[in-house]
Amino acid sequence: MVRINLLSQPEQKKKGFAPRPSLPSLGTRPNVPLPLVGGVVFLLLLSGAVFVYFSQNRRMSELDERIDAALQDSTRYSRAITRIRDIESSQSAIAARIQAIQSVDQGRFRWAHIMEELSDSLPEYTWLTSVVQKDDLAMDAAAPGTAPAPPQDQAAPEVAPGSAGAQGTQIEITGVTFSNLTLTRFMTSLENSPFLEHVSLVGSNRSVVDGVDVTTFALTAAYTQPPTS
Repeated sequence: MVRINLLSQPEQKKKGFAPRPSLPSLGTRPNVPLPLVGGVVFLLLLSGAVFVYFSQNRRMSELDERIDAALQDSTRYSRAITRIRDIESSQSAIAARIQAIQSVDQGRFRWAHIMEELSDSLPEYTWLTSVVQKDDLAMDAAAPGTAPAPPQDQAAPEVAPGSAGAQGTQIEITGVTFSNLTLTRFMTSLENSPFLEHVSLVGSNRSVVDGVDVTTFALTAAYTQPPTS
């Protein structure tokens, strides 16, 4: 059964009927206070600013930590580099000392090697009368059969490492034998020595010693240091 309320609003209030809420029409704007809108916008902006502030602070903290770590690494690496340079300097000094010791050691046994090689190479019926060091046979005018020194305006020939000039010891050997064959054998044996090279005959003469025919000779040779294995 359909009932229609024909009472007016004052009569409805008297009868106890509650008024129904009316919906706003589509053409009307909602009545929102402007201070409320401004407050909401301000809160949003404030929240964004706070978020950006804390984000930047966290980022700055991370960058500061990285910078501190990089500074610590730089200090540690700087100390390591300083130690490495000190070690390299010490190694260079030690290498120079070792080289000086080796040079002195090689020169200390030079004449021992020379005399040993002469003794081992000397054949029978051959005697040595003198063994003299000649540092520069080319400049010794008294040495027969040697080449003259180059002129002053002409450059001296280069000396290869391991040659007589590089070693700095040349010797002149004089002696007596009975035949040229024995002298040749003596020179060949000297050439086969690892400590002597450039063995050459300066001269040989026949003479009489105590009524015996002998051959006097003079040789030159250069001392060389064999390479260490």
